[in-house]
Amino acid sequence: MAATFFAMGLVLFSSCEKAVDQIGLELQDEEALLGLSIVDTFSLVTRTILADSSRTDGLSTALLGDLLSAEYGSSKASIYTQVRPSSLGPVIDASAVFDSLILSLRYANSSPIYGYQDLMDIKVYRLTEDLVLDTNYFSNRVLETEAEDLVFLGSMPILPNVVDDVIIGTDTLAPQLRLRLSEQLGTALLEEARSGTSFNSFTEFYEYFKGFYITAEKAGSRGNILRFDLLSADSRLNLYYHDDSDTVQYNFSINENTERFLNFSHDHTGSDAQSVLDNPEMGQADNYIQSLAGLNLEITFETVQHLLDQGNVSINKAQLILPVDLVQDTMAFGIPARMFAVYENTSGEIVSIPDIFEGEAFSDGFYDDNVNAYKLNLTRYIQQLITGVIENPTIRVLPTSNSTAPSMVKVFGPDGMMEKAKLVITYTEFN
Repeated sequence: MAATFFAMGLVLFSSCEKAVDQIGLELQDEEALLGLSIVDTFSLVTRTILADSSRTDGLSTALLGDLLSAEYGSSKASIYTQVRPSSLGPVIDASAVFDSLILSLRYANSSPIYGYQDLMDIKVYRLTEDLVLDTNYFSNRVLETEAEDLVFLGSMPILPNVVDDVIIGTDTLAPQLRLRLSEQLGTALLEEARSGTSFNSFTEFYEYFKGFYITAEKAGSRGNILRFDLLSADSRLNLYYHDDSDTVQYNFSINENTERFLNFSHDHTGSDAQSVLDNPEMGQADNYIQSLAGLNLEITFETVQHLLDQGNVSINKAQLILPVDLVQDTMAFGIPARMFAVYENTSGEIVSIPDIFEGEAFSDGFYDDNVNAYKLNLTRYIQQLITGVIENPTIRVLPTSNSTAPSMVKVFGPDGMMEKAKLVITYTEFN
């Protein structure tokens, strides 16, 4: 997809040497500064854009929920997953009687909830379309399902409890979401396990039972997004039954041998973010970055090539400074811990800037709470841009936690009211 540029008049920068203790620069002694020039007056064009879909298959962390905010609108996360029989060819007595079918999802140890402690409706559907192991699935993919909600007696509003252990008989389990599913499905699984052929091999089982689609809707006014550890042994489907001699539990696990992926969707209608999407010129002042394939920041470096007007130059450091607007609901949503940058190459592929391959200590991108800003190292990218190795002067900035945490942040553009985004370049001239 060709990069889109917001048309603005070309503003030439004026080269100026500046003090070394300014934002984005490392402290250096006087001898190290000899021959160096520092410029931070480059023209930047910034705007908020819709993100592309992200790859979400095979993750150990799963997100589920429906979250509403005035700044970003509505965001939803849903789960597609197979479940795998704990054993093949189970021997089940003819006297066995179904008791219950429970789908349990263990909450993640860290950040198990984003948003608010609010009521939500959770729905579970049976897939009618195959999930295929080792397939690339993206966040905008939708699979076909049966129409019936499998939650027992239909979905009822629940208030997620991500703190307390769960007591089952004499067992104490980690905090988890437990959903009782329909008796009809449980009875059918028990009968198939006892007398059918679908439990003879995993391939046959997946042909018989393709998996679940798990989704949620807010039942309160604001909603939340829950975070689960899908690969925990506590995340599974439990089939309970009894026979003449005992009560039995037969498990279906979610593990590395089960395909799974996440679906994300956003509706920014009526939100602050929608305003800047509809009016790209507003991005010069304020922009919104949102994970879960929501919103990206696009930046065009209009005048950086004019460094060559000084003669031959070598880039010592190029750092992009993105100040954060702290007047936002960061307590409820959290801001991304780190950002990274990509660009579209001449083949139309979205690729990471070369700096990312130097390691995180070099590429940076972390939020610095001392200056309330993200600082991204673009040294390799800028050097290759001014020498023509890279032809595209436009990058996209997005969170590193794009598929595993519903974080979001508002950042200032180059005309920000409180702070201003800037590109700070330290360079050396040579003959």
